[in-house]
Amino acid sequence: MPMLTYASAAEHAFVNRRLYLAEAWAEDRERRRQAGVPDEVVFATKPHLVIDMLKEETAAGTPFRYLCGDPGYGRDPDLRAFCHDRQIGYVLAVPVDLTADRRAQRKRAGRSPAGPRQPGHLGTPRLRAEHQGHPPV
Repeated sequence: MPMLTYASAAEHAFVNRRLYLAEAWAEDRERRRQAGVPDEVVFATKPHLVIDMLKEETAAGTPFRYLCGDPGYGRDPDLRAFCHDRQIGYVLAVPVDLTADRRAQRKRAGRSPAGPRQPGHLGTPRLRAEHQGHPPV
């Protein structure tokens, strides 16, 4: 169950939560009926549930400085982009196999890359001499 917790120097409290419904459950009408899951509850990844909660909390004016999360959230490019686009500070752990190549992340997320890579852009290393204005040796 994804949750947003508000913490201050004095105390902390849960301010928002969502029931995560696994995809197999979301597609099983009989199981949903037996469990009393409302029809409007649909499958969404945990990071996308967090995005929905962040939208609600920012619209409500809930004050916060940053978002923290484990690698399950840090892996998701949409959550990171959401925070970046809205200037929400975030500290998200990432798994060791997560690439720093944004083009690859966008392809996996179904987005097309934004044009050809330039040397030194998003992980393409530049030679030190090239970076300092000297041609490579």
